[in-house]
Amino acid sequence: MSNEYNPIDNFVSDVDSISRARTGENWNPRDALENLPRYDLNARVEILQQFDIVLDHCDTSDLRKYSELSSLRKKMDDVHHALRKAGR
Repeated sequence: MSNEYNPIDNFVSDVDSISRARTGENWNPRDALENLPRYDLNARVEILQQFDIVLDHCDTSDLRKYSELSSLRKKMDDVHHALRKAGR
């Protein structure tokens, strides 16, 4: 295992830290997906953009982790578009 900077691990850590600060609970990226509908349009766009930045700059040596997060990003996008279609 490498000690190199890994944006995916930092992203997961950031999601957990931010959620603890806001809600007092630990969240992982999948919890973020479940809670995505709670956010307004602009917040969702910002979340998706941050996720894209992380995925664009990540080390893809752990393909399983990268694939899981790419799939999660797709699901988040689907939720976002469904909410936009519903007028939210």
